[in-house]
Amino acid sequence: MRRLLGVAFVVIVLVAGSAGAASADPPPPVRCGDTVSGDVTLTRSLRCPGVALHLAGSTQIDLGGFSLRGPGKDSGVPALEFVGWEDPQTLGVRNGTLKDWGLLVSSGGSPTVTTSAVNVADLGQFTDAVYTAVTIESSRYRNAGAIGAFSVTTTRISDSVLSATWLQSAGYGNITVERSTIKDVPGAAIAVSEGIVNLTDSRLTNNGVGISSAWTGTHVSRSVLKSNGVAIQTDSGGDVFGEWTDSIADSTFVDNGTALQLGVNATVTGNDFRRNEHAVDSRTGGSFLEATIALEANSLTHNGDAIYVDGPSSLKDNRAIANTGIGIYTPRATDLGGNVAYRNGVSPQCTGVVCASAPIS
Repeated sequence: MRRLLGVAFVVIVLVAGSAGAASADPPPPVRCGDTVSGDVTLTRSLRCPGVALHLAGSTQIDLGGFSLRGPGKDSGVPALEFVGWEDPQTLGVRNGTLKDWGLLVSSGGSPTVTTSAVNVADLGQFTDAVYTAVTIESSRYRNAGAIGAFSVTTTRISDSVLSATWLQSAGYGNITVERSTIKDVPGAAIAVSEGIVNLTDSRLTNNGVGISSAWTGTHVSRSVLKSNGVAIQTDSGGDVFGEWTDSIADSTFVDNGTALQLGVNATVTGNDFRRNEHAVDSRTGGSFLEATIALEANSLTHNGDAIYVDGPSSLKDNRAIANTGIGIYTPRATDLGGNVAYRNGVSPQCTGVVCASAPIS
């Protein structure tokens, strides 16, 4: 009998212990103005009159499908604010909505910020930090101001849509955009000085300028640039050593004011230009910083002017057909053959290269 009682006692103690563990209180819900770090998960939406969360170090925030709403995009109030300036400051925000904030994140340091699967709307600007690394993945930004700062280490956008939201960088900050759309920006959708722009498998539509770059390498491939005032505008920015050569390949330019306004060395290969007022335009001839433009296997139809390059150039296998203005004007070209021009509005059809004309029917 004693042995049975002993066993029963042990069972009772174990059950009591398990019940105590199960009844432990869950962590309190996150509230406006809390100071947090590490892994944080929202359990409800918050609307905050001031800073939503103060960050005491590196923080990963799962919005849990909920939202953080602030006092307005003109308030100057950040949704998230790092306490202090000591690096590293790493922030991740995912799975939810941020709306009506003056800033998404404020920092006196050099934060690394990643947003994934978020909707951001009505933002004054992304950050007030001078040096920032930004990654945006599978997100939508609307009316969210400038993403970038005076000198951004890297900005990488992938699988996202940015509307009335633009990218800017200076001081050797690089911007990469992949499988994304940037649209409806009155000024430049992407503005860079002294850095590199890479645009791949993406769309720039209905912007004042698609890409504006100075003293910069601009590389565009497999992209669509449509209905911009100027699709790509490049400037040497005083690059006296000719350090940058842009590459623009396998892309479509439609319904732009000017598709390419080139002020630096560039290779332009395999692109389709349609219904632009000016397709390829480079007017650096005779200047101290002449740009050399290489054009190969481009199709230019139903534009105003197709190709106007007054500096050094080379042309091979380009087709300029049924443009209302100039076909090919490249008086200082190296003719590599295979160029075709006919039914353009200005004669001669080609200057600087020999072009085949319309086939005889």
